[in-house]
Amino acid sequence: MEQISNSEWFFFPWSPEHQKHHGASMIHPDDLDSWNQSYPYGGLFECVMREGEYLVLRHGKGTFRAKPELFRIVNRPAKRVGDAVEVESKGERKAGTIVEIQWHHQKNEPFYFLMIDGKKSSKRYWDSDFL
Repeated sequence: MEQISNSEWFFFPWSPEHQKHHGASMIHPDDLDSWNQSYPYGGLFECVMREGEYLVLRHGKGTFRAKPELFRIVNRPAKRVGDAVEVESKGERKAGTIVEIQWHHQKNEPFYFLMIDGKKSSKRYWDSDFL
């Protein structure tokens, strides 16, 4: 396995529906079931190493192996899954934890979902929202 010295971040536009267009071979066969169950479409992936023809990708707490053909390199997000943050919500300062990072195509930047008061937010948070 070849270690990647500087982690790169990618958006990988592949979902179970893409199998008919790009084939299931884009995902390592041992990882296909867990990929389909977690369905990380739209998420950002940190590439942690290469394993043969596959990249080993971290998405939140999970890892997957996928071929690099559909990847689009993006800038490293300012925050990571698990980071503690503070935001203003309904006029109050709230503490939260980042639980998911996704990519916004039109803005060309990451957005985040937080766990606040034990519940996952449905609101998208941007880097500019963090206090």
